Amino acid sequence: MIKNYSKIILIPLLALIISAKIFANDTTGKKRPFITTLTFGYTNNTVYGSMYEKDQELNNQAGIGPIEMTKKDGLAINFRMAKKIADFIAVKSGISFIYKQVNPQDNTIYIYRDELRTGYLSVPLLAEINTAINTDSQFNFFLEFGSSANFRLFDKSISGPDRNGFKTSPVSFSLLPGAGISCRLPHGTRLLLQYNYMHDISNAYIESLYWSSTEPNRDFNYKYKTHCFSIGFQW
Repeated sequence: MIKNYSKIILIPLLALIISAKIFANDTTGKKRPFITTLTFGYTNNTVYGSMYEKDQELNNQAGIGPIEMTKKDGLAINFRMAKKIADFIAVKSGISFIYKQVNPQDNTIYIYRDELRTGYLSVPLLAEINTAINTDSQFNFFLEFGSSANFRLFDKSISGPDRNGFKTSPVSFSLLPGAGISCRLPHGTRLLLQYNYMHDISNAYIESLYWSSTEPNRDFNYKYKTHCFSIGFQW
C-alpha cells in the first residue's frame, strides 16, 4: 500500500516543483504579480463507492427505496497563492482545512450504521483562467481545474460493531474543478465568491465485512463527493 501511495504522491510533488520553477524563473522586467486568497466555506458531503452500491442493492431487494444521507454539513478554510503566467492564466496552490462528515446509511436494513467524520489538510494544484466581466475589471470571473492531495488530520468516524474492520485512509486524492466571481473593493482588495466540487478518485474509507465461509472478509469503500461554497478576500 505504501508503494501505491508513493507513486500517487509523486505526481503532485513533481507538479509543485514545476510550478515553483516557473515562479522562480519569472525574471522579466515587469514581474507578473502573485495573488493571495483567503476564503471560508460551507461543505455539503455525500459518498459513493462499492459500499454505497452494495447498500443500495440490498435496499432494492428489500423494497426500501433510495438510501438517505444525513448530517452532510462541513466546513472549509482555504488559503491560496496564485502566480500569473499569462494575462488571463495562473497556476495556484496553497493549503486548506476541510472537515467532511456524513451519515451514509440512513434508511437501510442495517441496525448498526456508519457515521463518517474526518478532518483533512488539503494541498491543491490548480490552473486558473480569469477574465474581466466589464471593461474596468470591477468584476472578474474565473474557472479553475486541478487536483488535491488530502491528508487525514483527525478521524471521529464510527462503524458498526458487526463489521470485521474499518480504516480511514491516511491520504486521499480528489479532482477539484471550481468557478467564482470577484468584485474590486477600495485599496485593491477584492471580495470573492467561489464554488468548488471535490470528487475523490481514491478511497476515503475501507470497510471489511464478513461475506461467506469461503471469503470471510470482503473490502468495500467510500469516496467523498463534496460541494464547497465559500466567501473571502483576494489581494
